[in-house]
Amino acid sequence: MRPQRATTLLLIAFALASNMPAQAQLSICPTIGGTYSVYVSPIGLDSNTGCTQLTPVKTLSQAHARLIGDKPGATVYVRIDAANGDHVDNEAPAIQWTYYHPNYLTYILPYGADPATLMNDRYTGQRPQFRYTGGGQSNYWFKFAPSLSTNTATGLHIMGLTVRNYTAGGIYFEGVSTSSSNNRAGHQPTGNGIYNMSFIDLGNKQSDDADHGYGAISLRRSSDNTVGYNYFKRIENACKTTNAAGACIEWDGHIHALYVQHNSDDNVVFQNNIEWVTGAALKVRDGSDGNMFHHNGFHRAGKKAFLLDWFSVNPADGHVECASYDNWFKYNDTDKRGTGTLKQGYINGEILPYTLADQTEAEDQCTNQNLPRLATAGNDGAGSNWSMP
Repeated sequence: MRPQRATTLLLIAFALASNMPAQAQLSICPTIGGTYSVYVSPIGLDSNTGCTQLTPVKTLSQAHARLIGDKPGATVYVRIDAANGDHVDNEAPAIQWTYYHPNYLTYILPYGADPATLMNDRYTGQRPQFRYTGGGQSNYWFKFAPSLSTNTATGLHIMGLTVRNYTAGGIYFEGVSTSSSNNRAGHQPTGNGIYNMSFIDLGNKQSDDADHGYGAISLRRSSDNTVGYNYFKRIENACKTTNAAGACIEWDGHIHALYVQHNSDDNVVFQNNIEWVTGAALKVRDGSDGNMFHHNGFHRAGKKAFLLDWFSVNPADGHVECASYDNWFKYNDTDKRGTGTLKQGYINGEILPYTLADQTEAEDQCTNQNLPRLATAGNDGAGSNWSMP
């Protein structure tokens, strides 16, 4: 090639590159064997490509930006570094995640971890830890709220991480609302998974935030998810009122290990260890039907209930709420109460099945009238494979 022609081509290439949008100039990580990987480390740089362990980005938000820009048509692995310290406060107030591919799964997990192992057994490897250090911001660690036009299998799996010290909670899945009169109608993200996570010290008891916590995991208009092999410890809001002996009798709002609400149906919750929760350990609300809670263990969890089935008759936003039905609470270990200040939990409506005699909303808005709400069996510890991690 003659020198003059080479110079001309270089100038053309530079001109094309300088006119490309900023997102398109991000380095595209290769798809190898049908998989696409991006790496995150507390010692990484968000200016890195994120394509290898040697060039990690610093934050999950930047990994998300890579996925939005690259749009990989492959199974995605977002690999998180556990060997170089905590991921501290660099994602506050919350990671806003919208990426999904309708034909491929997305995994967020530790370096070197195998999804199949994390989904089928307890994880014993090193866990990356995301830790919030306070500062008056009250939010969840991770919010998944994709833009959807119909119920969609979004296939997001978060696994093998530790989340600590966030006030509102840990993980929040939310579908798109399509009604101004109720919170149940919407387009739902479905088919997601939360496995082998550790949720520790969530709620405003451990922080200086004024607002209270809601749930270590909250599902709002999100169905067909799996929540398994997770560990919940000290999911607590601050004490609001004490008795004469100094024991807490009222907390600053209710926080739960798992809060399933507003038409979140057919979720499976199993083999979770739940310890020290000031609200009901598990809560279903407003037409959240067909959920299965089995082989979980409870230790000093739930001031009033292991599982609370609840709906608001007169909600503050004016939306009509309905009772939930056809939920299961079976083969859980409810015998590990200890001698702490939290009382023994109870299962709301233990003598079941029963019917919705207390359902007060109009029949045309609540279609689950006169149906069994909750089935229970074997909740004496004998059927549970529960142990402290």
